[in-house]
Amino acid sequence: MDNNWGNWYRSAGVNPTNDLLQNRDNGIISYLKNDITVEDAISLLRLFYNIPVSDEDVESFYNAIYENDKAFDRSNKNEISVLAGIVLFEICTKNKNGLNNFVFSSMHTIGFNNVLITVPDIQKKILESAYQSQLELRKNILTDHCQFTFPSYKNVEKAYKDPANANVWNPALATASLTYFNEIQKSFSEVFNHLSTSYKDNSILFEDSQILWWITGKWSNDFKKPFAAIDYKALSIYSGKELADLVSVLPGPYSAKAVLDVVLQENKEKTVNIFDTVFSLDESWKIDVLKAYNAENLIEITPMLYTIYKSCELDDRTVLLNSLNKKLPQADIFQKEYSLLDVAFQIYNECLVIKARGEHR
Repeated sequence: MDNNWGNWYRSAGVNPTNDLLQNRDNGIISYLKNDITVEDAISLLRLFYNIPVSDEDVESFYNAIYENDKAFDRSNKNEISVLAGIVLFEICTKNKNGLNNFVFSSMHTIGFNNVLITVPDIQKKILESAYQSQLELRKNILTDHCQFTFPSYKNVEKAYKDPANANVWNPALATASLTYFNEIQKSFSEVFNHLSTSYKDNSILFEDSQILWWITGKWSNDFKKPFAAIDYKALSIYSGKELADLVSVLPGPYSAKAVLDVVLQENKEKTVNIFDTVFSLDESWKIDVLKAYNAENLIEITPMLYTIYKSCELDDRTVLLNSLNKKLPQADIFQKEYSLLDVAFQIYNECLVIKARGEHR
C-alpha cells in the first residue's frame, strides 16, 4: 500500500479508516493477479476520468474489491475513481503486463478533453514515473558489460575417464553432466539477454538518428517537401504524426515536445482551432494516417484522431460538429484556440497510444 492512499482518499472527499484501506489493498492485490489486458486499462482510465463505462467492462474489478469488503459501494463514484487511479498507478510503476506505455500516453491525451479528475495528484505521480522511465531509457545505453558463462566440459571428461567408474553406474558423471548442461542453459540465457539489450540500444540510437535528420533537414517525410512549404495549421498535426512515426522504442524520447517546438518555431506564436485545422488537412493523408493509426474504440483517449476519422465520413461541418459533441466528453475543445505545439504534441501522443495498444494485440 502506497503512503499516498490516505491523502488521495481524503482529496476525493472520503474519510478512510485503516481497515477500509487494508480491505481495498487486498482487493487491488487480488485484481492485479489477473491477466490485465489493454481493454481493462481502457476501462480503468474511463473510471479514473469519470467517463461512462459499462458495468460489464469493469465487473472483474468491482468483484475483486467486493470480495474483500462486502460493504463496498459501487455508487460512490469518487472512491471508484481513486481506486481505478491506484490500479493504474500500480500498473505503471510495476510495469504490469507491459501496459505502462499505453497508460502513460493515454494520460497525456485524455486530459486534452478537459475531463474531470477526482484526484489530480494520482495523474501527476503516474506522469512523473513516465518521465523518469523516458530518462532511464537512454541513461545506460551501450553501457552493458555482460559477463558470459563459458561451460566447461573438463569435469564431465574427468568423470567419464576415471577407471574406478568403469562398467558401473557413475553418479559423478551424471552430476558433472547435469552441471554442464545447466551452464549451457545459463550461457544461452545470458547471450539472449545481451542481444535483446543490444537490439534495444541500437533501436534507440536509430530512432535518435532519424529524429535528428528529420529536425535538421526541416523536411516532411509524408509530403516530401520543406516544413516551410506547408500551411502552419496543417503542419501542427502533420509534424506530431511524423515524429510519432519515427519512434521505435516506447515511451519515446523525453525531448519530443522540444523537437516539435523547433519544427513549429516560425509560427510559434500563432494559435489554431482544431475543427478548422482538421478541415485543412490533405484528404488522402487523412486516409493514410487512419490506416496507420486506427483509433477504434478509443474516442475519449484519441479525440483528434477520432475527429479526423469522422471528417472523412461527414463532409458537412455542422453535421460533423454535432456528431462530435455527442460522442466526445466536454467537446468544447472545438470552440477553443490552441498553440501549434499543444496540437502537435497531442496528435504525437495519440499516435503513441495506438502504437502501445498494438504491442498488446
